[in-house]
Amino acid sequence: MLMRTNLDLWETLAAKPKTDANADEVVLSPTATRIAEDLRQHGASFFDQISRRTALLRSQLEQGLAELVSAGQLTSDSFTGLRALLTPDSRKPGGHANGRRRATFGVEDAGRWSLLQNDVVIDEPSRRHDSGLDNEQLERLILVYLERWGVLFKRVLERESFAPTWRELLGALRGMELRGQLRGGRFVAGISGEQFALPETVTTLRQFGKNQEAPERSTEYVSLAAADPVNLLSIVLPDTRLPKMGKNRILYRDGVPLAVLDSSKVRFLREVNAEEQWQLQQVLMHREFPARLRAYIGK
Repeated sequence: MLMRTNLDLWETLAAKPKTDANADEVVLSPTATRIAEDLRQHGASFFDQISRRTALLRSQLEQGLAELVSAGQLTSDSFTGLRALLTPDSRKPGGHANGRRRATFGVEDAGRWSLLQNDVVIDEPSRRHDSGLDNEQLERLILVYLERWGVLFKRVLERESFAPTWRELLGALRGMELRGQLRGGRFVAGISGEQFALPETVTTLRQFGKNQEAPERSTEYVSLAAADPVNLLSIVLPDTRLPKMGKNRILYRDGVPLAVLDSSKVRFLREVNAEEQWQLQQVLMHREFPARLRAYIGK
């Protein structure tokens, strides 16, 4: 979810210096241009208002809206609009569902559609940092990253589009640490370099460590899709590769990668006895924990 209060961060990071070499502009279709001109003239509008003013067919209007969204020029009041644009026609109201449950929403339920002010131009001489962000924006971006990842270190930036360099972030991170806004240390084992986290995150990690040492603790298993954005397997175990396909999964035991489901084949990353292997394979294959398996793995 994109918060409007942080929109300036992403616009600045995505913007390019205005030079002749990269002055390419997105070329919109006549339909998308017509919709954009209508919204520019009338402001934020509902689907039926745009349809009435532009006299476009529903299918044309949906295609034009989708084109503007993909070009980063359009937004709506809720995620319903994006869901509707991504939903196959067969599952939309009035479509042929072929026995499947139809979607209970349509693009007209998205609220108002409005153009984004994405014409940010970076003036090279006035840059505070290489990314174009000033000090306040850089620290705000760090808080976004910390809320998203919990612990921030160099390799995490590989998962962030248009992220500033680690060198640029490091100065701000150390300054925030000196002011007591966050903590520096080694929170994730096996990761080299400096790591930073919010004080409340450090407290949670310490409590997790204490629970791991408790004599009567219960083992926790978590199954995660390989395509999930929080899948950091390649960072935690650089020599382990798992394609980010919908059916591939990872199984964690107490936060440690234990096994992966790769192309319908289970591969263990750590030594597991034969009896436990069968049970854990069922967990990965079923994606959910059946009652009898929950009772077993909870021991």
